[in-house]
Amino acid sequence: MKTEKVEVLPYQKSWSEDFKKISEEIYEVLGELLLAIEHVGSTAVVGLSAKPIIDIDLVVSDERDLKEAISKLERAGYQHEGDLGIPGRHAFAYQGKEHLQTHHLYLLCQNADELRRHKAFRDFLRHHPKEVLEYSKVKEIAAKAYLDDIESYMKAKSDIIEKIYKEIDKMSENTVVDITIIGGGPVGLWTAFYAGLRGMKVKIIESLSELGGQPAVLYPEKKIYDIPAYPVITGAELTENLVEQLKRFEATTEICLKEEVLTFEKNEDIFTIETSKGQHQSKSIIIACGNGAFSPRQIGLDNEDEFADNNLFYNVHKLDQFAGKKVVIAGGGDSAVDWANHLDGIAESVTLIHRRDAFRAHEHSVEELKASNVNILTPYVPLELTGDNGFAKSLKVQKVKSEETLDLEVDALIVSFGFSTNNKNLKNWNVDYKRSSIHVSPRFETSLEGVYAVGDAADYDGKVDLIATGFGEAPTAVNQAINYIYPDSDNRAVHSTSLIDE
Repeated sequence: MKTEKVEVLPYQKSWSEDFKKISEEIYEVLGELLLAIEHVGSTAVVGLSAKPIIDIDLVVSDERDLKEAISKLERAGYQHEGDLGIPGRHAFAYQGKEHLQTHHLYLLCQNADELRRHKAFRDFLRHHPKEVLEYSKVKEIAAKAYLDDIESYMKAKSDIIEKIYKEIDKMSENTVVDITIIGGGPVGLWTAFYAGLRGMKVKIIESLSELGGQPAVLYPEKKIYDIPAYPVITGAELTENLVEQLKRFEATTEICLKEEVLTFEKNEDIFTIETSKGQHQSKSIIIACGNGAFSPRQIGLDNEDEFADNNLFYNVHKLDQFAGKKVVIAGGGDSAVDWANHLDGIAESVTLIHRRDAFRAHEHSVEELKASNVNILTPYVPLELTGDNGFAKSLKVQKVKSEETLDLEVDALIVSFGFSTNNKNLKNWNVDYKRSSIHVSPRFETSLEGVYAVGDAADYDGKVDLIATGFGEAPTAVNQAINYIYPDSDNRAVHSTSLIDE
């Protein structure tokens, strides 16, 4: 759909909600064909002035899925306009749909260059507020000058767009790492340390908002007895030690959290890795993602992500961080009840909401809960979360099968709906696998040259799935990656005492 009139508005918070509303309808049409629905363009960047049009990239796996998606979109009332001069991008027009914000819809395969450009441009601006202000000013001036001339408007902002893309290209040239490790659990952290020890520039990409994987998130207080040199150690302690150990190489190690690896492909000895947030480049890859991307089940409210890095939590590590605060916990299992019990007497107040009258936690814990000062609200469900500046302030809850609602003051919100793991993207990584494990050679090579796998992600005859096993596999995989990257160098492994001078 081509716009005729030029209207540029200051950033509107409603654009994010408009995108979600459109996405929901599109997902009903395309369902499992979709790998991702990307909010791109200017309305996807907080603080950026833009035409009030939501640009959306629909991402599918391959040409076969693309053809099927075109057919389904046409049946849903969209008109296929072809690529409009941009190869690999299929544009769609529509009439009607007045219940939705005006939008531009594009359909692309996951490896399309135009998809990379859209995401790179968006992600650059999201992390460069100075450029956002500069770009906003250029667009506002151009819109006033060329109110009825879209072509002149586009030409007026072409210089700054070209400038931004040059900055993106410059960043890409400077950020090719030696080894990218997919997964930031114990084995991934140890792999990163050993790669740093061998002088490699390393990047960790982790789907969670923190490092440590399952031991840190699911059983931080659980005692582990099969880690060499530690008669006993908890999941939290193991993670703390590994993170502390890795700090020795923090100057050459980049950590990317809350990013899910969608796919990667190799071009002239460099891997381009597509994630849920953007694009990375690496000379080799070591997969250490365990049984798959590990993510919390969210509360399901529209603006949840706005508060997730501040006072909305999916797990608890230190109880004292909630001291003197009004804490609301959503959930009905063991973790939710245990946290409520532990925080009673530490927090100013604790409110536990659950959608059923009965809790799923252990009977003894539930009895302790009922005898505590915790405010128990059952059966209630979260309805609306409000706040400002990235911090949640109030949670509205509604009684099940009733119109009754309550507004709860929130200093901290803990969502305890459990976690899920999956390797849904494994099929797009072009490596041989079975279920959630990747076939590897004795050198931990996958079927794709330059890509290795260790820990629970790796499968071979006689494999024992232990953290300690993964620790032993990591040095071999790192050494093989180094030999692959630098085949003409002397890459013999030496003892760590020869590598660190203190």
